[in-house]
Amino acid sequence: MEVGSLADVDITTLVDCFLRSFAGYFVQLPTEVTYWEDRFGDSGVDYGLSFGVFDTSQLVGFMIHCIGLEKGQKVAFNTGTGVLPAYRGQGLVDQMMAAAKLKFLDEGIEVYRLEVIDQNTRAIRVYERIGLHIKRRLKCYQGHLTEATEKQIKLVEVPLASFKKDADNSGPYAWDMSLSSILRAGDRYRGYQVFRPGEEKSPGYFIIDREKAHLAQMETPSGDWDGLFSGVWQLVHSIKINNIDAGRTDLIQWLESAHVPNVIDQFEMEMLL
Repeated sequence: MEVGSLADVDITTLVDCFLRSFAGYFVQLPTEVTYWEDRFGDSGVDYGLSFGVFDTSQLVGFMIHCIGLEKGQKVAFNTGTGVLPAYRGQGLVDQMMAAAKLKFLDEGIEVYRLEVIDQNTRAIRVYERIGLHIKRRLKCYQGHLTEATEKQIKLVEVPLASFKKDADNSGPYAWDMSLSSILRAGDRYRGYQVFRPGEEKSPGYFIIDREKAHLAQMETPSGDWDGLFSGVWQLVHSIKINNIDAGRTDLIQWLESAHVPNVIDQFEMEMLL
């Protein structure tokens, strides 16, 4: 078996190995190749800096990496690691990580990060063994919104580029909800400011993929979540919010008071290279 780049691996082959590796996972994963092609594209996957284990020509394990900038540092984000069941227990993740570190150092990458479901103790132990530590808890919510408390809220669409101050992916949002990932998704996302009639100051804004009801970002400096979600309710009546920083207690308290289910939690893990 050999470790090599995923640069020349067909997306169908990669997705097949991905889904077989995650069979029986904690959550049901989409099976459409086009979903994963879009997901990897939005995340900024660099297949040349992603790695796989090959048994002759068969892909039996993978480590898929995105590359970006945060606060002036070059960061590698692991958006998926897996090994086919028949090949587990052979240290293949360690081998892929060793190959990745050599390339990352050559590329000037300083930070390595990933997300893992908090119940996945086996994976957490593996990641701790190769040098990562838990940085923060992320919470995921999905479900029905109660009817808007303020029916007169107005929405004004705002170009996504206007939210972008610079190329730095800083802030409270996890990798896939960062503005960099949102902008790579093209026109699937829309940004809206919320206004009350007769008021010039906006309570806040949100960014949403309306087709998937995926609320990627939401901000209200005054903590006016009733006003903000009254605006969201005008577009969708059910929502999905992935990977909210557990430190955003006011937002979390609002979601729980609105009885939007907390479907799963993750840990964000990190190491310095």
